[in-house]
Amino acid sequence: MAPSVATVKVAEDTVLPLRIFVNRKQLLQKSSNESIFHTPLLSNNSIVYIKSPTVKIHLSNNDMRDLCSEIITELILIIYELAPELAVGKTFGSLRIGQSSDFQDNYLSKLLEGDDADLVKSHIDTITRVAKFKYKLHYKGNWELEIYINSVKRLADIRSFLLFKEQGLQHLIRTMPSKRKILLTETVSIEKPKILQEVDDNDISLEEIASSADQKPDLTFKYKPVINLGDCIDIHILHRPKRQRNTTKD
Repeated sequence: MAPSVATVKVAEDTVLPLRIFVNRKQLLQKSSNESIFHTPLLSNNSIVYIKSPTVKIHLSNNDMRDLCSEIITELILIIYELAPELAVGKTFGSLRIGQSSDFQDNYLSKLLEGDDADLVKSHIDTITRVAKFKYKLHYKGNWELEIYINSVKRLADIRSFLLFKEQGLQHLIRTMPSKRKILLTETVSIEKPKILQEVDDNDISLEEIASSADQKPDLTFKYKPVINLGDCIDIHILHRPKRQRNTTKD
């Protein structure tokens, strides 16, 4: 299934695109273990196993917005704090491909100590080395996710770019994370035709309004370039929270 793409703002005029996948294979395996009910038959006292059907996951725009809002602090933690650790192999460099490590005990608890220990909260519990420069983070909050860092080198470049950008020195970086840019509407102003302004002031007759029906309002658009940091992080959804139903009272 083709991924959905969401963009998350990580700095002023800078967004990070996320490719979001629904991991149907793991959902099927999980549902096969969790959606089996045991019920006895009164006729011969035998046990019958009933399996509920697998429900497909469909992501709406609101779902994508809620997901991105929930993991934005995790993404900031990954970009600014975890990236240099992975780039130099300081904390998890000894992991072999396929091995996992406890994220909370082996990293987060050492990031801040003492009175500052409660300043950083994370729902990432394990980190797994998938390839030489690729890691997988298991996240379990309202959503259950696998966050893939496709390249720690690229992630380190993104961090460097953002740090230089905060100092206004991004032009000193020779390799930009991505040369692609997108345009977002910043402001839209609508100016009424003069004839309609006079209507508001009650200085014009109905005949003059009819004669000036061809006049159109002037629209002024302003666009602002936003830097797209390029693909680096993928999100695989393992479990989604239940949607809240809107209940109306008569």
